[in-house]
Amino acid sequence: MIGANRAIGMLGLLTALFFTACTSRQQTPVGAFPEWAKDAVVYQVNVQDFTPEGTFKALELHLPRLQNLGVEMLWLSPVFPVGDNPRANFYGPQSLMTSHDGVNPAYGTDEDFRALVRAAQGKGMRVMLTWEAQCASSEHPLVVEHPEWFLGEDSLQAKGLALFDLSVPEVIQFQVQRMQHWVQSFEVDGFYFQHAGQLPPDFWTAYRDGVAKMKPLLTIADVLTDANRSFLHVADENQVLVTARNALEGKLLRKTLAQQFQAASTVPYSLNYTSSMLINARQGTVFERLGASAKLWAAYTQLKPGMPMVYSGQEVGLKVSLSESEKDTIAWGDHPFNSFYDRLHKLRKDHPALWLTAEKSVTLMRTSADDQVIAYLHSSGNNHVLGVFNFTDKSVDFKLLDSFPSGRYKSFNSRASISLEQQDTLQLGPYGFEIYTLKP
Repeated sequence: MIGANRAIGMLGLLTALFFTACTSRQQTPVGAFPEWAKDAVVYQVNVQDFTPEGTFKALELHLPRLQNLGVEMLWLSPVFPVGDNPRANFYGPQSLMTSHDGVNPAYGTDEDFRALVRAAQGKGMRVMLTWEAQCASSEHPLVVEHPEWFLGEDSLQAKGLALFDLSVPEVIQFQVQRMQHWVQSFEVDGFYFQHAGQLPPDFWTAYRDGVAKMKPLLTIADVLTDANRSFLHVADENQVLVTARNALEGKLLRKTLAQQFQAASTVPYSLNYTSSMLINARQGTVFERLGASAKLWAAYTQLKPGMPMVYSGQEVGLKVSLSESEKDTIAWGDHPFNSFYDRLHKLRKDHPALWLTAEKSVTLMRTSADDQVIAYLHSSGNNHVLGVFNFTDKSVDFKLLDSFPSGRYKSFNSRASISLEQQDTLQLGPYGFEIYTLKP
């Protein structure tokens, strides 16, 4: 995924690119993009390590703080009972499900989980589950009850995994029924599909007809394919940021981000983040991976077209890699990133130009320093948000070459009102950024 931090020289050898895209609340086969998600911020919760207790009840006590942080969607990872086979850790804990019916008893009871969902929804938040449809633990009762539902992959079974045969209609029917159970009984608000690239078109059709029509669910997949493209609201194209980071080192940043820009500006939108449960556990913290540019990338994920996400503890400057299998605990406390993320999330909610609606447009602006600077202009009516980002370790003076509305903008960093005109020269320090907002 995202590579190690290193000195960055010239970032691009390309001529300036200019793209404008209108986001779309278009109908997809899983339904219109949920109204409640238009300004949503996703927060991935590592239930096991979120509190010393590692329980749903303990997590519930953090809901007021997460609400104040501007979180709209809690993505819980994972909540199901899992098998105990460390050889399968490569596939992630969610792949080791031993039951599709209830929660991991280490986290609490089904009623504890139900209470957590209701408490979150009572505070205006939603709850999303990771769903692994491709495989389960070899300890899952279905392996004995329905051996015909599984592929005879000896190498995977040796690692504690059983691979579903998704060509069997009953397997897909079972998956749909279990998801219906979680929507009906626990009132969850969305699903994040893991290993989605392996799921056939029949699966997505069955999900659309049997699950997605039950309520306005948010549907996210970890990879975008021809089979699922028209069935998703959001795709985890953060391999997108990974690619961008590699592109930085390969001096092709602007070309890479321009390609991502086109892909991320319409349904399915991109899920944007700098860390996740697997990235943190396997590749290190944002500070280890991104170094001095960590804050820049955090701001960039909020302004890049798509839906932003924060991982557990990032708001308090998480500086440890949390184990996927062993119990760790996040050290909660005050940190500059807390107010930083709070302000970024409030910025998103206060400015319709940043919402995922058909009324807004996004422009990847040309600059006089395209080898160093990426600039986005988000617009909706008379509301405009201009973000400028210096992806190098050198200061830069530059001008915006594409037109933008002149006026008195508010600076995110200084919080002061400043005048911005077309001919103005802007300045950014090493790995610096600025966000300017204009409202009528």
